[in-house]
Amino acid sequence: MAPPNDFSHYRRQSFRLQGYDYRNEGMYFVTICTKDRLPYFGQIIDNQMVLSEIGQIVWDNWFKIPQFSPHIALDEFVVMPNHIHGILAIVQSVASLQCNDATRQPHNATTTIDTDKNQLMSAISPKSGSISRVLNSYKGACSKEIKKVASLQCNDATRQYNDATGFDWQSKFHDRIIRNEEELCRIQQYIIHNPNNWKDDENHF
Repeated sequence: MAPPNDFSHYRRQSFRLQGYDYRNEGMYFVTICTKDRLPYFGQIIDNQMVLSEIGQIVWDNWFKIPQFSPHIALDEFVVMPNHIHGILAIVQSVASLQCNDATRQPHNATTTIDTDKNQLMSAISPKSGSISRVLNSYKGACSKEIKKVASLQCNDATRQYNDATGFDWQSKFHDRIIRNEEELCRIQQYIIHNPNNWKDDENHF
């Protein structure tokens, strides 16, 4: 479990970059809650977030997102007892990445396509590379790892919140497009100070 004051080495470079086009690039402030907003991820002690084992899994997997979605860059992020807040941005189009991948394929490579199935999935599934697809993949990766945690050393009073078999995400997530640097700065500060303001948080039950 990472100590609550040892998160600084995860800090990502701010998106306050010269030439960043807030109109054309996709930058998002996202919030994902646990099902029924149960505090699986840990607790706030002295205004610091202390992660549970499940919370640590959720923390670690967030920083793996660019490994599997190289078009995504990360900024501020926090895990709270029953939800997470994060800023992420689409910094390269998926189409350009796919084009680059295609140029590396052998000329004799062949692909079998089930046209009807692909058209159906395209209609009902989030688009490849979209924030929805990225976050659904993130949630799935966390859930898969959490399910591997067969049992945790905890007392009966807290077991319902720490038992991996009981964990689930809220089905939907909240996202907001960040449109300018002023808004970005405000949201960054909100995320940074979220543990300090836990008592006033709408997700605090």
